[in-house]
Amino acid sequence: MDYTPNLNLRKPARTDPVLIADLNDNMDILDQEVQDVWDTLDQEITDVRNLLDQEVQDIRGVLDNLFVEEGELLDE
Repeated sequence: MDYTPNLNLRKPARTDPVLIADLNDNMDILDQEVQDVWDTLDQEITDVRNLLDQEVQDIRGVLDNLFVEEGELLDE
């Protein structure tokens, strides 16, 4: 029996019997890896959204200050 280099999945040779348990083990490994990728992507997306929300708030604060300063200048 051979194994894949990255996930160590079982690869029966042409002369090896194919066992359902081996297929199920491979599926469990793949399922977990895919879930890990989804979890990582979900966290990255959340982090980017939070960063963008903060940047938007910062920009709004700067713009609000500019408009207040302009208004003060016009009132003088």
